[in-house]
Amino acid sequence: MRKVLFVDDQREILDIIDIKLRDESYEKFYATSASEALDILRNKDIDVVVSDIMMPDMNGLDLLSKAREIKPETIRIVLSGNSQVDAIISAINEGNIYKYIMKPWKIDNEAKLIIREAISEADKVKGR
Repeated sequence: MRKVLFVDDQREILDIIDIKLRDESYEKFYATSASEALDILRNKDIDVVVSDIMMPDMNGLDLLSKAREIKPETIRIVLSGNSQVDAIISAINEGNIYKYIMKPWKIDNEAKLIIREAISEADKVKGR
């Protein structure tokens, strides 16, 4: 089963994601901090990481950069508002992230499709 890790320092956001994506056929992991997310990445074969950018212990771009070091084949998606567009574009160009989803994030069919596409990309990268 494919595995997707969602990272957001707001537990309520993760709870909403869990409810909205309940019917999706991949295993979901949740972390409320970058350090918790990195522990999960080290111990699980995560296919996709979806991370908020604004977190207190480490911003999402730094987290996704570290995720790339730990598991280069893991596909990385960032969630953010408008405030750090230049940094996000730079991260996309450097290959640190696969997609950028604007906040507020409507967890709808489009979001589900983005995650499914990222899982397909992970399958290609991993030769599955």
